[in-house]
Formats: sequence, structure tokens, C-alpha cells
Amino acid sequence: MASYRIITLIRSALYQSSDCLFKARSIPIQHNSISPTCSRGHMTTIMNHQVEILDGGTGEELQRVGLPDDRKVWSARALVDSQYHSLLKSVHKSFIKAGSQYITTNNYAVTPNCGFGDSIEQWTSLAGKLAVEARDECVQEGYPKAKICGCLPPLGESYRPDRLLTKEASLDCYRRVVNSLEPFVDLFLAETMSCVLEASWAFQSITSVNKDKPVWVSWTVQSDGCLRSGEPPTEAIRSLLKLDGAEQRLKMISFNCSEPESITLTLKTIYGDQGLTSQLQRLNIRLGAYANRLVPVQKDFEMKANESAAPTRAEITEQVYTNFATEWVKMGVHYIGGCCGITPSHIEHLAQSFVKRE
Repeated sequence: MASYRIITLIRSALYQSSDCLFKARSIPIQHNSISPTCSRGHMTTIMNHQVEILDGGTGEELQRVGLPDDRKVWSARALVDSQYHSLLKSVHKSFIKAGSQYITTNNYAVTPNCGFGDSIEQWTSLAGKLAVEARDECVQEGYPKAKICGCLPPLGESYRPDRLLTKEASLDCYRRVVNSLEPFVDLFLAETMSCVLEASWAFQSITSVNKDKPVWVSWTVQSDGCLRSGEPPTEAIRSLLKLDGAEQRLKMISFNCSEPESITLTLKTIYGDQGLTSQLQRLNIRLGAYANRLVPVQKDFEMKANESAAPTRAEITEQVYTNFATEWVKMGVHYIGGCCGITPSHIEHLAQSFVKRE
């Protein structure tokens, strides 16, 4: 941990010097317009698009504002303990009021790994219901109507491709999640997927149950920009696109719950693949990115084995995070948000930077 503190001090000094080294290599960007010309010349424009803003890290935000840190059920404590229902709704609302155009249901920890194998339907449905109530209350207060993303989380341990459930168990659990969320959500989001196989099972479960709502898939990546399984992101995307129905149902491919530096490497790999970027454009599949603000996650991560939540990186201020997001948008990213440790204040800064106010 001492070595991490030294690295943090060095990073902080770099970030605070001229708002990070991004400015030294930035390409001017005109928000809500055409993305910059690719320096290699193979992609004169990405997409003429307006950036859309996701929410931040609901679980970590719940703890920041008062939810007890329960290492067994984590953010699901806000579901199973009714005294925290209002707190959960207030967190959803805080992101909407900060500028989020999408919020994600708080059922990330409602999994067999966290002890909910027999009660997935009960608590997942409640997560959907509370998200709708929070969204509708914001509408009554005059805020735009946010869309609700139905979360399909890792069913085993997060970040661990070696801890997947069996195919049969995964398909069954994910179908139960989809059925529970369907009445409440606008789309389905399989997030923090650690490998192609995990994402494929989630996608197949969604499309086997629901026939019309959009599907988003988001992977978590390691420090070299590859998936936690070591699979290159370009190969992972191509594998996903081969699934039945992917070209019709898949509307976003994203990367989340990883260091922003790692996601930048991932996006650079994709951006440099002319054939893949052209294919995504043709299919109208957007890219997304929502990083975390945590210290690097170890390969042997196990939530229950940790006595407390991972420390956050203080150097990732609102401006620094927006600097990262600016680089992502230059590489064609359409959906921007945050994961663990990204607060409503970070989201507000993103919204002010990228979204044109009427």
C-alpha cells in the first residue's frame, strides 16, 4: 500500500500540472458535433452524435451517503433493509438531477454469489420498482425523463473469469433476472462482464426472454486494455457480433469498472481497427465507457475477503475524469458515465461539458 501511495502522489502531481498531460496531446473537440478526423485517415468521421450521459457508481455512492458497508451483500443492503429504500431512491435521483439521462437498477449484488440464489426475483423486481419511482419523482419535479437500464451483473465474483457459474446455471439465473426487470426497464445492460463467454450467456438469456428491448454489453478490462480474461477487446466484440440476433438487438458495447487509463487503452485498440469500427458504424452500435475511481483491482479479488471497500483515487477529480472522457469521445464513444467512486458531482461535470442545454 505504501508503494501505491507513492504512485498516487506522482499521478496527482501530473494531473494537477496543466490539468493533466491530456492537454499536451489533445485534439480539439467540438461537442455535440462531428468527432475529430482520425489521424490515420481511415475514418474521416466517427458518428455525428450527441454524447449521452449515464449515471455513476450507485453502490459506492450509497455507502458514501450512509449505507452500511456490508461485505456480504454490498449494495443489495439498500433493497433487503427497507429503511434504506428512500436512500436508494435519493441516490438515483441525485444522478438524474446531476444530468444522467440513464440510471441503472440497483440489483448488481442480487446474485447467487451474494446469497440470493433463491430470491433473485423478489429483490431484482424491487430494484426495478424503486428505480422507476425515483425516475418518476424527478419527472414530477421538472427533470427530463431518464431511461432505466436493467442490470445483468456477474453471477459469480466480479472481475473473475475463473469464477463463472456453469452455462446452465448462468442462463437460468439471467433469464430470471430479465423476467424480473422487464416491467420496469427501457433496456438491458450486461455489465462488468469479465470475458466473452460471460457476456454471451447474458446476451443469449436476454434475447431468449425479451424480444424487443435494446441490449447493451459492457466489459471490465485490465491494465493492458484487454478483458480480465486476457481476450483482446477487438476479438471480444467480433465474437459477440456473431451471436444470433446481435446485429439486430445489440445497441451499445461498453467498458466499465476499470481504471480510466485502462479503458483509454482499450478504446485506442478499437479505434485503430478500421474494419471493426466500420462494422459498428454500419450496424449503428455505439460505444460506451464508464470507468471507476478505485485503486487497481487485484486478479484474485473476492469481495467477502476484503474488510472494507477499496480506496478511491483522490487524484481523479471531476475535471480529470472529464479529461479522460474527452479523449474517449474523440475515439467515437457516445455513452459516458461512471462506475464505482464516480459521484453525482463527476456526472454533473460531464453533463455540463458534453450535453447542450436547451
